[in-house]
Amino acid sequence: MTASSASPPPAPQHLHEVLELEQLDVNLFRSRVNQINRNRSLFGGQILGQALKAAALTVESDRTAHSLHGYFLLAGMSDIPVIYDVELTRDGGSFSTRRVVARQRARTIFHMEISFHRQERGYEHAASLDVDAPDPDQLLNTVELVKKYAAQLPEGAAQASFEQKIVELKPVSPEDFFLGKP
Repeated sequence: MTASSASPPPAPQHLHEVLELEQLDVNLFRSRVNQINRNRSLFGGQILGQALKAAALTVESDRTAHSLHGYFLLAGMSDIPVIYDVELTRDGGSFSTRRVVARQRARTIFHMEISFHRQERGYEHAASLDVDAPDPDQLLNTVELVKKYAAQLPEGAAQASFEQKIVELKPVSPEDFFLGKP
């Protein structure tokens, strides 16, 4: 079977599948899954998410990302794995800093600076916010809402791809989301 006749791998169904990485060496990772789409280019959020995960795999587990700056330099191709090279810039008592370079065919397509911070109790600057929002389990997702509002949507909007299964959207105010009615 040639590469051109091989069928594409099944589409990932969950976010954790899209973010899976294979460790090639110390601080060097490769994407396992690239989400295929019509124009064969990678979704920027996937590249950013995989780069963030690669960096997170190199810091202590009690540190979470609190700041990042990412730069998209070239379009990534969905049929080629992405290599993530993580540079350990600094590890301190409370903070860790990483630089991640994402490459395809030895060309840099994305790079990111990330700062991680150890969880610690901080100052309370504001009163806690009480949110009166419905339980997410009681809300309809976008696929269900498209069916419900199909007759009211502009022509072609019902055919728009709201069937994204990796991240499920459940708007609190469906009329605002679909119909633009505040």
